[in-house]
Amino acid sequence: MLNDVDKLLQDVIAEAKALKIPVSDMISPKVIINGRAIARFGCCIKKGDRYTIELSDKLLTASEESCRQTLAHEILHTCYGCKNHGAKWKNYASMMNAAFGYN
Repeated sequence: MLNDVDKLLQDVIAEAKALKIPVSDMISPKVIINGRAIARFGCCIKKGDRYTIELSDKLLTASEESCRQTLAHEILHTCYGCKNHGAKWKNYASMMNAAFGYN
């Protein structure tokens, strides 16, 4: 499933870029799987100018849709001004939701 998650990440990044959402070009192509995450399904970690997306190992047995939604949520945090869930992030999330059926 790990290779599938990495491919899903690239697919979701491509979806965002197709909508002209300015996600970073500095996202690691490898998703980190966190076996200790209890309260969250994913997170976006910034180190320097690079971003890493981390997913809970619980998503490895979830539906592809759940993985895609979580990846979409996290990559939107790589957009300038979207570190939190402010108006800009919500606008981009709304665009992704409308175009691809995410929640």
